Formats: sequence, C-alpha cells, structure tokens
Amino acid sequence: MQLNLREYTHKPCGWMVISRYRTARSCWRRSLKVIALILRQLGVQIREVDARTLHVTGVGLHGLKGASQALDCGNAGTGMRLLAGLLAGQKFTSTLIGDASLSARPMRRVLAPLRLMQADIQGTASD
Repeated sequence: MQLNLREYTHKPCGWMVISRYRTARSCWRRSLKVIALILRQLGVQIREVDARTLHVTGVGLHGLKGASQALDCGNAGTGMRLLAGLLAGQKFTSTLIGDASLSARPMRRVLAPLRLMQADIQGTASD
C-alpha cells in the first residue's frame, strides 16, 4: 500500500495495524520521528528503504511488546495523546514521558475518557 504521509501525518499509531505500508519521508516532522522510534521500541518494524522511503510492517493491535524503559515522547503532544490511548488497551505496563514543556501540559482531557473505559492510567499530581 502506498500512502502519502501528508494524508497520514497525525495517525502514525495506525502503522501498527497496517500489515505493510510504504511512505515518503519528505514531510517527516520531529514529532513523527519520535513516534516512529517509540513504535520501534514496541515491536513495530520500520525499515528505511532509501533516503525518502520507509517500509512499515504492522504487528496488529495486540502484537505490540512492552518496552524495557520509559517511552520518551519529547515535545510530541499529539504523540503522547495517541500513544496513551493505544497503550491503555495493552496487556503490559508502559510509562510515557516527555520534555519539560510536554510534562507541564495538562493531560486530563486524555486521561478522563480512558479512565471511564476502565483503563488503569496515572498522570501527574495535576492530572
């Protein structure tokens, strides 16, 4: 399947459920690089075909594997929110962290609905 990443810019977590995905790297932002690194840590195979193309092999919704360390979202707020929802439904424990700016942002609007869905999720004291 060939997709333009611009159409898929803030849906990188979908990569894990697509069996095969090729994308142009021309519009990669720092936040997408961070999310791709985290997805690799969770077991998604992302291979550089050439300087402009990635080949992503998804593992399915329950094919992810727990990471051995905290998953660092840097300053990727959308990535943090998407990954929180994705990881809340997994059978392993994960810790998402971010830089000082991201860590200062309120996450109540993300955590509250996940808690309503019975997710065992914790934020900072202000969340």
